[in-house]
Amino acid sequence: QKMVELHGGNPRDLDTPGRLPTAKIRRDVTAPRSGFISKVGAEAIGKACLVLGAGRVKVTDNVDHAVGISGIVKIGQRIEKGQPLFTLHANDDKRLADALTLAHSAVVISATKPKPSPLIVEIIHPSKSKGGLKVKQGGPGAPRAGTGKRK
Repeated sequence: QKMVELHGGNPRDLDTPGRLPTAKIRRDVTAPRSGFISKVGAEAIGKACLVLGAGRVKVTDNVDHAVGISGIVKIGQRIEKGQPLFTLHANDDKRLADALTLAHSAVVISATKPKPSPLIVEIIHPSKSKGGLKVKQGGPGAPRAGTGKRK
């Protein structure tokens, strides 16, 4: 509630969701086949939300607080053909059509369950070296200590 208040919102809206704006159109996007969710592309989901009007391309653009994407499947989740992958909330048919293409491409379904990603990729400790950070343990593509360059 405090976070909502700090962002200028009304914390009482959390207790009464009916006070929040709702989109005119709700469209479930369903799985074309059964399998396991092996990827959910955050960038494509974010771009789809932007197309729907949930963000700004220019500073002067208005934000539509009723639109966006909800109920997004999780990586590793078993999914059956026809089961919802996510729900798009839109107020404009053209924006919905454009967002559908982007959002649908974000989800990859595979026949086998993907291996879980590591929770910790690297540990960074403060140091007195240039840049102030020293990489203790790095994963693929992590910056090399002291260079700021990727491997």
